[in-house]
Amino acid sequence: MLQLVSARSGTADGSVSVIAELGATAAAIGAGVALTLRDRRPLLVLGLTTICYAVQVTAGAPVLPAASAVAVERVARVAAASENDVSRARGWASVGVGIVVAAAALGLSGNGFLAAPLGLVLLAAAVIGQSRSTRAIHETARRRELIVAERVRLARDLHDVVGHGMGAITVQAGAARLAVAAGDTTAATRSLLSIETAGRGVLREVRWLVGLLREDSGRRDLADIPELVQAARRSGMDIELEIVGDLTAAGADSGEAAYRIVQEALTNVLRHCGDNAARVTVEVGPTIDIAVHNRLAPGITDAVEGNGLRGVRERVAAVGGHAQLGAGADGWTVRVQLPASGRPR
Repeated sequence: MLQLVSARSGTADGSVSVIAELGATAAAIGAGVALTLRDRRPLLVLGLTTICYAVQVTAGAPVLPAASAVAVERVARVAAASENDVSRARGWASVGVGIVVAAAALGLSGNGFLAAPLGLVLLAAAVIGQSRSTRAIHETARRRELIVAERVRLARDLHDVVGHGMGAITVQAGAARLAVAAGDTTAATRSLLSIETAGRGVLREVRWLVGLLREDSGRRDLADIPELVQAARRSGMDIELEIVGDLTAAGADSGEAAYRIVQEALTNVLRHCGDNAARVTVEVGPTIDIAVHNRLAPGITDAVEGNGLRGVRERVAAVGGHAQLGAGADGWTVRVQLPASGRPR
């Protein structure tokens, strides 16, 4: 009889052990599945992963709180980035409650000595989330400042273009009026042709600069260069484009720098090149090699390096590249080499 009772007891204990293992496995799977929603419902995911972790440690041996740590990191990141005080407080409170519940589950399962290490792991996850959020906020602010500075520069260029062009047109219109009054049709015709040329030039530059001002605030990259060249062509420029390699293979920093460098080079072509023609070459490999070449206007043998070209040098230096800018026998060339992966700024 005693042997029979012992056998039944062993069978019962074995069934309980199997059920506990199944419960722990199901909880682990549930925590993993819940993580797929961490970007959309971070607080819900933190609650689910905490409950699943409590089930795991209660039903079996203590396990590493990997899913809980991921959920805590995500909630901490969202809380740190929130501009709403209530949402931020709710997020940090949820992180604290999650840590306490997980530690309490360890204590109830007889593994209280692991509560401190668990808390350190989850606190480290929260610190990582806050750090990532802080970096993202700083990067967003930096990007916003760059965009504002770029638009201010373009607006200033637009003002200069219109002011210079209208000044030239006004002077020539006055000369034409005087020539007509004096009966000098040849001088009047010459002044009118100058007005026509100046007007076309102003319209071309205004069209180009307004197009740049209308760009969305999203980050530009190497793959946007063909679109930039098409915009230049619509502005009346004659641009030849040659691409070698995969434009999507560039890192974000180098890709944006390359786009802005080509943009500045084409702006200089429009403003200073007599025939508004240029050749753009982009080669992508271990490095990004860019060359923008144009002929100089008649009578010009060199070009003065202004704010635009200084900006090109600064962009190249920011990603650890090299630049060669200058005039040659057949025109002006902007030649830069950038690391394909970019360099952290």
